[in-house]
Amino acid sequence: MRNRTLSDILRQVNVAPQMLDRLARVGKALGGGRMPFASSSAIVSNASINLETVVATTPPLNPGADAAVVLVFFQWCSNVIGASATSVQMNIRQGTTISGTALTIGVDVGSVAPGAQFGSCIFAVDTPGAVAGQRYSGTVLVVASTVFSATFSVQIAAIAFG
Repeated sequence: MRNRTLSDILRQVNVAPQMLDRLARVGKALGGGRMPFASSSAIVSNASINLETVVATTPPLNPGADAAVVLVFFQWCSNVIGASATSVQMNIRQGTTISGTALTIGVDVGSVAPGAQFGSCIFAVDTPGAVAGQRYSGTVLVVASTVFSATFSVQIAAIAFG
């Protein structure tokens, strides 16, 4: 019988990638496994009229440990800011709706001119524990806008450390 590593054995067994990541971190000889990462550039919505709106969400993320720290980055660009707008606030939330726990609280990223282009980014740190399928959302509120603000570009990424 030939000597096989745990990595060789796991490749033959049909288990979830999260289990492989977790086991790879336990075994020092396996090189540490993959770092859990989730990213999206898909536009969920344009910014609504004077309402906080989810414009991007991450795919499910599976932090590898109870003590994992998740770094979340969110970038939003609009090619047309809505009429009467005065400023833009951005948030990062757990989950996929505006009712999710806020990791940032109404970060005012700047004053705007109606009809102008605008872009900004923020980041947040979260410690969700070993939660399977954790998702994050980036939200935008164009303050005092009387029309929709078109989302031109968006990026949200979450990286778990630990």
